[in-house]
Amino acid sequence: MPDTIADALGQLEQDYIKRTPKSQAAIRDACEVMPGGDTRCVLNFPPHPIVVASGEGSVITDVDGNEYRDFLNDFSAGLYGHSNERIQAAIRQAISEGLTLGGINRYESQFARVLVERFPALELVRFTNSGTEANMMAIATARKATGQDKILVMRGGYHGNSIYLSELASRTNAPYDFVIGTFNDLEGTEAAIGKNRKKLAAILVEPMMGASGCIPGNPEFLRGLRQIADETGAVLIFDEVMTSRLGSTGAHGLFDVAPDMMTCGKFLGGGGTFGAFGGSARLMGMLDVRGTNPILHGGTFNNNVITMAAGLTGLRDIYTPQVASEFYSTGNQFREDLNAIAKEQQVKAQMTGMGSLLSFHCHGRPVRTLAEAGGVSSKVTDLLHMALLHRGIYIARRGYASLSLVNDESDRDAFKEAFADVLATYRDLFNEVAQAAEQALH
Repeated sequence: MPDTIADALGQLEQDYIKRTPKSQAAIRDACEVMPGGDTRCVLNFPPHPIVVASGEGSVITDVDGNEYRDFLNDFSAGLYGHSNERIQAAIRQAISEGLTLGGINRYESQFARVLVERFPALELVRFTNSGTEANMMAIATARKATGQDKILVMRGGYHGNSIYLSELASRTNAPYDFVIGTFNDLEGTEAAIGKNRKKLAAILVEPMMGASGCIPGNPEFLRGLRQIADETGAVLIFDEVMTSRLGSTGAHGLFDVAPDMMTCGKFLGGGGTFGAFGGSARLMGMLDVRGTNPILHGGTFNNNVITMAAGLTGLRDIYTPQVASEFYSTGNQFREDLNAIAKEQQVKAQMTGMGSLLSFHCHGRPVRTLAEAGGVSSKVTDLLHMALLHRGIYIARRGYASLSLVNDESDRDAFKEAFADVLATYRDLFNEVAQAAEQALH
């Protein structure tokens, strides 16, 4: 075994370069017209990302002909896999009737009705093109409703490209007046609010922090935020762009905490560009153009026929409440199996998350807050990522994975076998990182 993570990673990267010369050349050419050779930073990784030629079922194939079992699934957007026949047929039918119609189409109200019937938080809903837009429109609605401007968010929270509560993104965020609390720390969050209690327009929170490591919310914490909203008049917004796939009612149904508004996106578009925001009729009624001084909400492609047809077909006909409940249990079992493998391999590592969303942490201490997720060098997730690629498994560089409906038992078994092999191969290196992380957390 190599002496250091850098040595191990270097060996894997050299092998990867040999296996992906066409991807390397394609990225080199793309750099001539796009910064970094991509138009979505999260997909890039050293020494160069794979360039995907095709996807079918649960497998993607790169331009060099290498096949990977896909456990990234487009950061949870690819719930239905790469080639669902019913969704493809719905898209073909929709586009055969015209693409950009410039009018209300026959799909959108049907899709909205299925969403309202599925998620308890939604009485009325509007569509956008992304989760980022959905969160921005939810904030706009809250500001209009309350007459206030301050937005309570959680450090490390991710609500889209313009609302990322990281020091790295502090100069690129939309210019909101943030009050920054601490996820799963109600006392610390109350202290952060301080004198701003009467100035809060909204509380924007993920029921499970996604980009920061799939950290589930503590039910008491989420209920505490509900109480703060009730006491201050702030609008409680649950960002369920990722967690709306969890169970038959999304995370707010699982936690039994009722937000005033909910935002969503990702898988609900059936593979199309999609976001949505909704909530109580009182709040959403402010977007009714038949009223006085309504909130203006535009967007040329909000109701594009591809997404409307695909999303409707997926949620109504495929991801039924029963399927969603069963899939939630499947994901929980898969995560438990991976954690059992780490224990069997005597590696201090774990997968956290909920249902079909999971993230790797290289230490054995509980992960309840952003601080408890930290203290680990990113090189260790780089190693896991590259080692799994070497074994034909595709996840995010940061150690995040999400299941699709077409990741069947054979796919999950292949992931578990690869995961066990990686942990066994690099056991000492992982444990060295875990020991350092646990000392830092202590």
